[in-house]
Amino acid sequence: MALLGRVVGLPWSSDRTFRLRRYIMGHSELELHSFDGGDDLIQVRFQSVERVELNRWYQGGIEVSLVNDHPSIALVCTSPHGKFFCIIGPGGEGFVAAGGVRISRMFRDGEELEFLVGIPGPSGLEIQC
Repeated sequence: MALLGRVVGLPWSSDRTFRLRRYIMGHSELELHSFDGGDDLIQVRFQSVERVELNRWYQGGIEVSLVNDHPSIALVCTSPHGKFFCIIGPGGEGFVAAGGVRISRMFRDGEELEFLVGIPGPSGLEIQC
C-alpha cells in the first residue's frame, strides 16, 4: 500500500469507535459514524462509492488515508474520478474506492458543528451533506 501523501487533511484519525452506519446504493454514498461521544459524533461520508471492503465496527479508533492501491484485492476503478481510501483500526483494515470523502463533527440531530476534512468528489464539487 503506497500513501499519496497528506492531502487536504489526510491522513486523518480519531480515537473514537466507529461503525458502518449506512450505504445508500442509489446515491452511491457510504457513512461511518462514531457513537461513543457525548452530544456529538464524527461522520465520515464517502461519495460516488465504487467498491468497499470494511469491517462493520472499528473499536478504538480509525485512520483514513488516501492511497494509490490496496494489497487485499486487485482493484481497478471504473470511474476516472476514483480514489482509494484506506481505513485502519486496531481490529482491522479496509478500503473504500470512491470519488470523494467529507469528514465532519456533527450534533446527533444532524447539524454540522465542524468541517474536519474533505477530498472533492467528481467534477471537483464539494461533497454535499
